[in-house]
Amino acid sequence: MAKRRRINYADVMSTFAVFLALGGVSYAAITLPKNSVAGKHIQKSAVASSDVKDGSLARSDFKAGVLPSSLSGANGNDGRDGSDGSSGSDGSDGSDGTNGADGVDGVDGVDGATGPQGPAGPEGPAGPQGLKGNTGLMGPEGPAGPAGTARAYATINPANCSGTPTACFVTEAKDIGNVTRLSTGTYCLDAWSLSSEFLPAFVTVEHSTTTSPQASAFAFATANTVACPEPKFLVLTKRSSNSAANDVGFSILIP
Repeated sequence: MAKRRRINYADVMSTFAVFLALGGVSYAAITLPKNSVAGKHIQKSAVASSDVKDGSLARSDFKAGVLPSSLSGANGNDGRDGSDGSSGSDGSDGSDGTNGADGVDGVDGVDGATGPQGPAGPEGPAGPQGLKGNTGLMGPEGPAGPAGTARAYATINPANCSGTPTACFVTEAKDIGNVTRLSTGTYCLDAWSLSSEFLPAFVTVEHSTTTSPQASAFAFATANTVACPEPKFLVLTKRSSNSAANDVGFSILIP
């Protein structure tokens, strides 16, 4: 007698799988008792996301390290969303653009009307006195004026003095004569019927008969000396260096 083969668990499950394939899943879901299908009975990768009820899985249903630590649901069942990716690095700056063309200059505006002149400012302080200018050229001699009321007068040109003792010719004279040059720059004059003791004499430099520089020449009447006794009038002519000079012309007036 042939030995009868013993039916094992694998034979049963394979027969059951064929039955499910032929009979449909709906039948298996109705006829199989609860918790009768183990994980080893399910084919690898046979369960898809569409086969799992949304929100039915808890964090404990997943292997450690699969879910990110920051992911949590309101009741512990959430967690379907993936973790956020890390931020990318900043991109490099773009190159500068080219400068735009210069704009066209605007038209100049019309000048405004001139405002009224402001009040004059206060007068500034006087500046320092300038240097003395050169003496100007001698002007032409003017016409003779009317006869004056002076008692006596005369003009002496040193170029008209000569001889020993030196006598000087006078011009434009009234009641003055006998003019003698006693020494360099020393003149003694006679005024008829007039005395130097009682009357003053005024003397000025005559520029027209004075050698340049006229500005350095001066003449004046002084007191009588032994050489020119009273009533004669004594006149001295000098330069600014206080030296006596024979090239200084002068006029004398006795009022």
